[in-house]
Amino acid sequence: MRRSVSSTTKFLLCAILCCSFFSLSCSNSVAESARTNAAQGKRAPDFTLKDLNGNSVSLMDFYGKKSVLLVCTTTWCPHCVTIIPDLKNIYNRYSNKGLEVLAMYVNEPENKVRTFSQKYDLPYTILLDIDGEAATTYKIRGVPTLMLIDKDGIIKYRGYNVTMDMIDKITQ
Repeated sequence: MRRSVSSTTKFLLCAILCCSFFSLSCSNSVAESARTNAAQGKRAPDFTLKDLNGNSVSLMDFYGKKSVLLVCTTTWCPHCVTIIPDLKNIYNRYSNKGLEVLAMYVNEPENKVRTFSQKYDLPYTILLDIDGEAATTYKIRGVPTLMLIDKDGIIKYRGYNVTMDMIDKITQ
């Protein structure tokens, strides 16, 4: 004999499941928000990405050793191309003074980034965030986004341009 489930029972089961998923979603969002806080004055979340040579590069590798200029960028962004001479200048001026320049190319295939890097003769480290996961962790909303991260891993600046004065302060 087959029993039919009443509509009240179905409604209650559905309500319980929805509340459970909502509760889990909220608690995960709070935890995720705390884990991925990439705001100025906060510790920069670690990431590990491949460079164009296939080497794994972690932000944590630089903690206690060097400050980092992290540039979140793409090959298709016109403004990203216009700041390349400035980034080269920063690299040439500060790479021997304790600053590592890391350019994170977001949601781009390796071959496209490699061709772009060769075309513009980029001297600094190029990182591949092919799936955009690191950019999502950093809550990147537009490119280029630049971050100055001190030797202790604290984000000292987050924005769309940096000045030599800012870099001078962080590399002293």
